[in-house]
Amino acid sequence: MSFPDPIFRKRKQQEKPNLKAKDILMNFIFKFLHPYLASWKTTLAGIGMVLSGTSTIVHEVATLASGGTPDIEIISMAAGTVVGGVGLITARDANKSTEQSK
Repeated sequence: MSFPDPIFRKRKQQEKPNLKAKDILMNFIFKFLHPYLASWKTTLAGIGMVLSGTSTIVHEVATLASGGTPDIEIISMAAGTVVGGVGLITARDANKSTEQSK
């Protein structure tokens, strides 16, 4: 029995490109980190917000661990700060000018 369908044929071996470590690193930077590095001010503001909110939450948890009562309003504002920081980190606004974003 013969199979005319090309799915069952043996595939040709493709040559693998000779990538050096430098090429792999540069490919990673441009493919994955470029959107975050291109809008570095927005990303830096987001990292600052995440660190600020996280430190506030850790402080309130430490207050709870030492027998105090944590303030729920502060925890909720800190959680909002963390979420806003993550939003700033993932924002992709590097390819738009100020006039285009209006």
